[in-house]
Amino acid sequence: MGRIYQRGTMWWIQYYGQGQLFRESSRSPLKSAAMSLLKLREGEISHGRVPALKAEKTTFDDLAGLYLQDYQINGRKSCRRARELTDRLRESFGRFRACRITSEHIGSYIARRQSEGMANGTINRELAALKRMASQQTPPLVISTPHIPHLRENNVRQGVLY
Repeated sequence: MGRIYQRGTMWWIQYYGQGQLFRESSRSPLKSAAMSLLKLREGEISHGRVPALKAEKTTFDDLAGLYLQDYQINGRKSCRRARELTDRLRESFGRFRACRITSEHIGSYIARRQSEGMANGTINRELAALKRMASQQTPPLVISTPHIPHLRENNVRQGVLY
């Protein structure tokens, strides 16, 4: 069903899935690593899943673009706010591939935003946008979404207006 071959010092794999030819580098000079990757990809195909190549190449900017596009297509009034949230998130996650954003990165983002004096509610809205970016796509562009915590908010109003 597939084969491995060498290009320079790196081993590559080639396989077919759903009528398409896929070629992928194993990113390793070891033949055994290429064999393992080929078996993994063939297993994904046998279970009916498309190989995760697209998910591995998806960037934060790709997700942000799709998120904003969804807001525009559906004519949401909060499109400007969505742009503000993605711009704020882009400062920290813009250089990442989507699959490389981890819980540790999110934790350091939260700590940085709190040190800047931002309220937990504001941080929660930013994290909610990040969570939606990672989970809204069909087919999914992110294989596994990291844990995105919800911070405790203390914004209870004081007093009653009569």
